[in-house]
Amino acid sequence: MAGRKATVDLLNEYKIRPRKSLGQNFLIDDNINRFIVKTLQLQKKDLVLEIGAGLGELVNLMKDEAGLILALEIDRGLNVLLKERFEAEKTVRVLDKDILKCNLDDLIKKYNFKQLIVVGNLPYYISSPIIFQLIKYRQVIKKTIIMLQKEVAERLVAKVGGKDYGILSCFLNYYGEQKIIKKVKNSCFFPRPKVDSAIIELSFYKKPLIEVENEDFFKKIVKTAFSQRRKTITNTLSLLNKPSLSKPELSSMLEDMKINPAHRPERLSAAEFARIANRLYSACL
Repeated sequence: MAGRKATVDLLNEYKIRPRKSLGQNFLIDDNINRFIVKTLQLQKKDLVLEIGAGLGELVNLMKDEAGLILALEIDRGLNVLLKERFEAEKTVRVLDKDILKCNLDDLIKKYNFKQLIVVGNLPYYISSPIIFQLIKYRQVIKKTIIMLQKEVAERLVAKVGGKDYGILSCFLNYYGEQKIIKKVKNSCFFPRPKVDSAIIELSFYKKPLIEVENEDFFKKIVKTAFSQRRKTITNTLSLLNKPSLSKPELSSMLEDMKINPAHRPERLSAAEFARIANRLYSACL
């Protein structure tokens, strides 16, 4: 299936209307779907998890390439469509599951795989929670190819010092590498969204370049820093309850670590935040 007319006809056949509340914009350019599948470089040993399988266009292209595809779709109408379309396919399982409530470790064990590949076209309103969910299960994710609104994608790949560099890009820099591999025009979707999209490839490190002593504390440091972007790192760290250090003490600590205490959070790399977190965490003990 390809093109706007074929998509509309299929939606009408199943009496499905694209739901704005779920951020549903269906990709109608098969060239983009083929690009995604080619980039995945699937093998028969691979378990693929598609987030929001929609009309099943990617599933249709992947079903003969992968070992097993888990097509997640929470829209009831689309779920019925997918089950009817792929009921005869031994390599496809259509699941009525929310990615944010999925235990990926359990899914992998259930289907007797060791890792999985994640792919999906993520709606804007829920893209950040999904990214955090993928970070949580990074140890079992072999590769991730996701499509997001272009502005969101640019924030995810933002470099240190840029205006788009923030919490999520900092976390992703700590846990792995990310890059935009293709930009996609809004005309490639139905209904047509107001903005363009971009495809991102995420790859997680087996072990971070600088390990933190406590991940929750590291995340707290980063979130606290970026909650007050206009303030210096010294001022934002002073907002922490523990350890309770004065601004002069924090400034001295940062200087000792070769970090400018007058810098704002966007000037600090993930590695520098990790070093700060380790130093402060030790002070809490």
